[in-house]
Amino acid sequence: MTLQPDQIPVLLLGFNRPDKLRRAMEPLRQVRPALVFAAMDGPRPGHAKDAEGCRQTREVIDAEIDWPCEVRRLYRDENLGCRRAVSEAIGWALDQVEWLIVVEDDCVLAPGFFKLCAELLPRHRDDESVCSISAANFQAGQRRGTGDYYASKYQHCWGWATWRRAWRHYEDDLGVLQSFLQGRDFPKLHPSKTERAYWHIAHEKCVAVKVDSWAYRWLFSCWRAGGISLIPNVSMVDNIGFDAGATHTAGLTLDIGGTSVLESCRPPATLDPDREADEFTFDTVYCPDAGGARSEVYCWRIKQLEQEVKALKQNAEELKRQQQALRGRRWYRRLWPFR
Repeated sequence: MTLQPDQIPVLLLGFNRPDKLRRAMEPLRQVRPALVFAAMDGPRPGHAKDAEGCRQTREVIDAEIDWPCEVRRLYRDENLGCRRAVSEAIGWALDQVEWLIVVEDDCVLAPGFFKLCAELLPRHRDDESVCSISAANFQAGQRRGTGDYYASKYQHCWGWATWRRAWRHYEDDLGVLQSFLQGRDFPKLHPSKTERAYWHIAHEKCVAVKVDSWAYRWLFSCWRAGGISLIPNVSMVDNIGFDAGATHTAGLTLDIGGTSVLESCRPPATLDPDREADEFTFDTVYCPDAGGARSEVYCWRIKQLEQEVKALKQNAEELKRQQQALRGRRWYRRLWPFR
């Protein structure tokens, strides 16, 4: 199947940042997609500036889409929060189309990413193992594998594409996802104890609503389904959301080197996740040695060890009681004829 970049539906996600949404839409004006979904969350109660910010953000959609296309809108009157607003919007759009590029208001895609997706979306249309195509590359200029893109166990969401059949794996229930994290397949996916601890902590933060994240749920859901992401060997997105107005990235300084051009779309020799690339991503992005996440992991592992030692002591004490009870019954049987 031949697909042109402007034939790929695009989902725009926004809230109350009109300037950022305007910048995120600049690549779309070059590609001119024929179908645009616009999903905007509503103002938060108790935030006086939200109503005006949401109004201006929605006006950007009308002002910046100046090419012939169909626009389908999902505008919320009330604030759903990041998790529900994004995940429900993706589900809403994919109920109507087979595949989709997802663009949040702080992600400026390279126009070449649309060309990449025009190749890969039909190429992997029926491949259940592939859950997404990511625009972000965190390899610091290192090329991975033999192709122009490689396979990863990590689903990066700074500009990405997916299929309806993949999004059906999305699971919002943290209890279901916890069962996977505690199952036998999770250590196979993450042989490193440090990695397993990090993702258990991430799950616990979601349970405690310290992080209201759809992205963690999507990542865990893909792992549960045995899914991978395809990642270009160059970065094809700029994230402009590292400021005080961000929900989850305020104060971060992560730099992925800007956008680059991918000259071709040669497939890799294998779609097995690139282990070295994934280890590099974990060590530099998710859990760097100098970051607070590494300390969290160490503290979490110490607590786990303490709980394991406590459980072993309790088991030992219970075994000792059972042995004493057994010895008592034996002596009782020996004395029985004299009673």
